[in-house]
Amino acid sequence: MERPRVVKRTLDDPDERRAFEKVQLQFVRLGDITLTRMLAEPGWRWSTHVGPVAGTGSCQVHHRGTILEGHLEVEMDDGGGVFDFLPGDVYDIPAGHDGWVVGDVPTLMLEMSTQMGEFGQPQSGERVLATLLFSDVVGSTPLAEQLGDDGWKRLIGAHDLVIRNEVERFRGQVVSTTGDGVFARFDGAARAVHSARAIVDATAKLGLAVRVGVHTGEMEIDREGLRGIAIHEAARIMALAGPAEILVSDLTMQLAAGSGLEFDDRGTAELRGVSGARHLYAVARPTTAAPPPPASTPSP
Repeated sequence: MERPRVVKRTLDDPDERRAFEKVQLQFVRLGDITLTRMLAEPGWRWSTHVGPVAGTGSCQVHHRGTILEGHLEVEMDDGGGVFDFLPGDVYDIPAGHDGWVVGDVPTLMLEMSTQMGEFGQPQSGERVLATLLFSDVVGSTPLAEQLGDDGWKRLIGAHDLVIRNEVERFRGQVVSTTGDGVFARFDGAARAVHSARAIVDATAKLGLAVRVGVHTGEMEIDREGLRGIAIHEAARIMALAGPAEILVSDLTMQLAAGSGLEFDDRGTAELRGVSGARHLYAVARPTTAAPPPPASTPSP
């Protein structure tokens, strides 16, 4: 089994930035954990500057973190009291509260969460453009029968580990596992396709033939997860791929242009349960080694 890799990131090169009036946030993902750096200016108050965007009367996010600079005051909805937080204080604040900066010094906070960027999400959801990746082990059922329960469990555990490593190496996020595959999200088409190639190569070393589908489209993020037709399209594209093959949608291919990737035109295909034909491309095998994952400067 492949050993876990050391991952190094910097808050100065976040996966996502958000800005509300008087507050800025940077999000960095490390596997299932999201680190959030939040800088609130003097005069900032959640109910005044974020509440109208989130559509709730109080903050419904569970916060865990520490104060690095400044002075934060929090009041609980249920009458549980008002709390002061100063530099060095570590906090665990349940959902249902208001918060504000005290004094004329900005307040800097660092938080950790298992929910990606939930701060300020509208109740009705937020539509974003993302590149989605689905993978699947070809011939998993007969292989599982051949190996038996214990052997299959060990193999699929190694499979999940190497795929997670390759997704995170290219700054993606594993959304869920599917028993013999994964569903992952990326903020760049080229990174998703490079990750797909790395996944095919890494799982081949385990003796597995994996097919991958990659598609870029809009979806809605809410507290239940991701929703949208783009997710179904990505899964259907994956289902059309052969062993060790990566199929991508036309939009993904166009967005990855200039990244050194090459594609073979596979023409149009009908996706089961999705109206209209889609133009698909297969990722060509590289003649040279794939470029290393981005360290500090995002790729296209």
